[in-house]
Amino acid sequence: MKRRSVLSLAAGAVLASGAGIARAEGRTVPLNDVPVHQIPANPATREEQLKHLFEDMSRKNDYAWGSNRAQTGPGQLIMGNNPKGTNTPQWWYENLVHQDYHSDKLWQAISPWMTAVTHHDASVSNVRVQMSKYILNILHRSDNTWRTVVAQPVVGGGYWAGNDFSGDPDIEAEMFPSGDGLYVAADVKTGFGFHGWTGEFTYDTGDILALHAKVAARLVAADPAKPDNLDKVHVQLQGGVDYYPYIGTRIKDPLLKLKDGGVYFPGAGFGRAKTITRNWGTYQFATVYATNAETGGVDGDPGGGLTEQQFRDNPPPL
Repeated sequence: MKRRSVLSLAAGAVLASGAGIARAEGRTVPLNDVPVHQIPANPATREEQLKHLFEDMSRKNDYAWGSNRAQTGPGQLIMGNNPKGTNTPQWWYENLVHQDYHSDKLWQAISPWMTAVTHHDASVSNVRVQMSKYILNILHRSDNTWRTVVAQPVVGGGYWAGNDFSGDPDIEAEMFPSGDGLYVAADVKTGFGFHGWTGEFTYDTGDILALHAKVAARLVAADPAKPDNLDKVHVQLQGGVDYYPYIGTRIKDPLLKLKDGGVYFPGAGFGRAKTITRNWGTYQFATVYATNAETGGVDGDPGGGLTEQQFRDNPPPL
């Protein structure tokens, strides 16, 4: 994801695999107690799921709201599965005032994120984006095993005018959790893009072979007793994953200062943006070089990922 500021308010599930423990809501459990998902037994089902995943990376956005890659699609791998300061876009590290973060040192923290971008002009009220728990799966180099390291709703966010996610948010977001804690919702504000996150956490990033992130979303009425405007809005959701040099890094860190005055966090990458409707849909990102004859598919800047066949041979929990 691109030009952002404050990126995380609270850590959710924190996995410190280097220490062999997983921390969640104050609890500490052995790493081998973290659930390991099974591959779907039906090959046809598995292939259909992978097809959707590859399309979520390789197709264009449903709507373009600018000219950069995140705004047009398809998805892209930036640092991908290689979170080192030297594996960052050339234009970025050459534009850094200080070169401290441009090194072979592994960046130590991860933050999954999503955006909901509005495209309608008319002022529409009484609409929210409702989201399931955000899932982040990591494939480990050490044992070639997928593990789910994040499974929680978005915990915080903000609104940026004009869908331009630069600097600090113009409006802090209020989150509306469901009574059972399974879902969370945020208002749709015409002319503003919503950017949410699950929280940053430290990780043994050198053990990352692949990432897979997903969240389900739909439009709901803020007040069911008021008019149903769900078909009058055009909103897209896009997801991705960021790396931080260390936990607590923020966009205002002096070591991230750019010569042109801009602000940017190189992340792992992002998927394409898709329309949100009143029906549940799934939105995904993965470090896969998915191919597409129309768009040319996923590329890297600079990148780091697996092939489609490698994902077929060892698919994430889909």
